[in-house]
Amino acid sequence: MQAIRDLIDTEKLKHIMNIPENFGDKVEVIVLPFNKDEKSESYYLMKMQQHCGYIQALLNDPDEDVWDDL
Repeated sequence: MQAIRDLIDTEKLKHIMNIPENFGDKVEVIVLPFNKDEKSESYYLMKMQQHCGYIQALLNDPDEDVWDDL
């Protein structure tokens, strides 16, 4: 995956996006390519991990089911 990472003055970005005043004079911007037809690397990593024993044990553990407490 390719990415661009840069520090940019907040004044240059204010016409593009709403940046809170408490962010200061500079912000870090990370730009990632987007293709709506292509799934990201993180998606494939998530799919590989969803069937591992740890995740299955965690999902099936009644102590981890916080929705029952709501």
